[in-house]
Amino acid sequence: MVCRLWCSFIYWHLVIAYLPFRFWRHHLMDISQQSTDTSLSEVRQLIKLSESVGRNHFVKINCLRRSMVQKSLLERLGTKSHLVIGVKKNQEVFAAHCWLTYQNKIINDSKDTTSEYITLEKINANSSNIFKHF
Repeated sequence: MVCRLWCSFIYWHLVIAYLPFRFWRHHLMDISQQSTDTSLSEVRQLIKLSESVGRNHFVKINCLRRSMVQKSLLERLGTKSHLVIGVKKNQEVFAAHCWLTYQNKIINDSKDTTSEYITLEKINANSSNIFKHF
């Protein structure tokens, strides 16, 4: 499992860094129809293992690469997760961040960190009010 994760970090680093977005954007969507009865604690154990591999990797891992590795790992195991992308603006600096949820619970980040961001789904739902946040 560690070897597979190690290689997945390299794979996603190369994909994100060198391929145009149109070639890999479909991986961001929730395409997995199957979902096993994987418990939240089992999912969190897998995430913890992948976090450890990512922290000790020679490739610079950001939130998108980390989330894509974890999402693809869970999909291979038949477990559906959801990639959430959030944005924020602090004093003219725009920032984006992403994380995964499983059973509506954040699984690879903290509530404190993610609460600083407005998710793109919320922006999409309130598109007429988008500029009041920025």
